[in-house]
Amino acid sequence: MFDVDSKDPTLGMSCPPPAFVDQPFLQKVKSILTPEGVFILNLVCRDLGLKDSVLTGLKTVFPLLYVRRIEGEVNEILFCQLHPEQKLATPELLEMAQALEQTLRKPGKGWDDTYILSDMLKTVKIV
Repeated sequence: MFDVDSKDPTLGMSCPPPAFVDQPFLQKVKSILTPEGVFILNLVCRDLGLKDSVLTGLKTVFPLLYVRRIEGEVNEILFCQLHPEQKLATPELLEMAQALEQTLRKPGKGWDDTYILSDMLKTVKIV
């Protein structure tokens, strides 16, 4: 998971710095990711053209890309995977999230009941 901020407002994209989304770097990330692995990236980009370019570049390396927009924020969380055949539609994701929450709510588990995973997944979009 990368959540790196450049703090440079002149770039149009403050998170991540451009070096973290260039093709050689993404290829290195791909080389260390397991087949089931997920590369998670926090994207803060106010320039729509640049954002489209970043998403296109990510999709050339990671053919399966889920995007979660955060309401009221510029931030988007990108979930990048190598195998598009493992794509799950939103209803499937919600069902799996609810099953996980039931497991985590069992006695002795340290689950925060105020956090509802299935609600978060309702805002996920497959790009």
